[in-house]
Amino acid sequence: MHLSPTETARRFGVSIKALRLYERRGLLKPLRSEAGWRTYGPDQIARLHQILALKRLGLPLAKIGQVLASADALDAVLSIQEQALARDGERLARALMLVRCARAKLGAGQALSIDDLATLTKETVM
Repeated sequence: MHLSPTETARRFGVSIKALRLYERRGLLKPLRSEAGWRTYGPDQIARLHQILALKRLGLPLAKIGQVLASADALDAVLSIQEQALARDGERLARALMLVRCARAKLGAGQALSIDDLATLTKETVM
């Protein structure tokens, strides 16, 4: 299955301009139809997934290029995702604990202190 730039952009929530930028940076190389139109097949779609995953993790395009240039790019991408998700999981577990403790205090008829509220604000804002 091959997708047009419009369909690829729509399905992945990016602009056609972003697809062209990734192409100019050498990160993504679309196929060309006989008429010269860009098209994206399974390999290009997998590569786009990797680019977008790394971009959502905050990596700049230059660093994404370095990661994707490695021989085992998919494993490198998954490793970076795993590390970020583990950090997020730890942060979310702590935030959940803080919210539960605050609710327990309220349930016991206690008021939340300024420090309680400040900690909740700092550590639970998403």
